[in-house]
Amino acid sequence: MEKLEPIDDLAGVSVKIVQNEVGRETFRARVQIDETGASFTALEIIDMLAEGEPAIFTRDYHANVGHFDIAARPLLPGDTEAYEEIARVCAKENFALEPTGGIDLKNFREIIDMALAAGVPKVIPHVYSSIIDQATGETRIDDVKALYDMMKQVGKKYH
Repeated sequence: MEKLEPIDDLAGVSVKIVQNEVGRETFRARVQIDETGASFTALEIIDMLAEGEPAIFTRDYHANVGHFDIAARPLLPGDTEAYEEIARVCAKENFALEPTGGIDLKNFREIIDMALAAGVPKVIPHVYSSIIDQATGETRIDDVKALYDMMKQVGKKYH
């Protein structure tokens, strides 16, 4: 998390680590923008981050009041080094890792395995629309069972 410290040196910008708002043992970087001292608004920075290379997507629910959060997310295929580094930092700080976005049956096992191999104490993967039947809107129960089986198999390697 010390890699975020230089951001605090930017005019009108401060960063702090905050816990998940519902009390889970996951943490995020909260970036606060003081528009009187910063060159850009929170909304403008969010857009620039999303358009960058690599793209960085934020939790921007409170951007209208000047802050947004950055949470650890799985990356595009082939970008495993960055995800592994995030997992190592989470493990070192004894933080849970809550990967979300783009997780499906094809990459679920790899995402969980990398986090546990790094020593992350708790992994809370979010699997969204990839297990929803688009025609009915119902959750595919067989996919849930497959994810559960993968989690048990990978978990056995580390516990």
